[in-house]
Amino acid sequence: MPTRPHAATEVLPRALRLLGSPSPTFDDLSQDVLLAAYESLDRFDPAYPTASPPRGEAARPCLV
Repeated sequence: MPTRPHAATEVLPRALRLLGSPSPTFDDLSQDVLLAAYESLDRFDPAYPTASPPRGEAARPCLV
């Protein structure tokens, strides 16, 4: 069974390379990205992608 790539070691450096980051900074940038993600975990809402948009009155913009 093939293993999936680990984001910190394969996917993230590849994404940084696609964004034009120079190779020597991959480790530092990867650490910065992972630290920012870790510090943002308290704001993560697992229901967000599947949450339904508001309906009825709540869906209409308020025009005062």
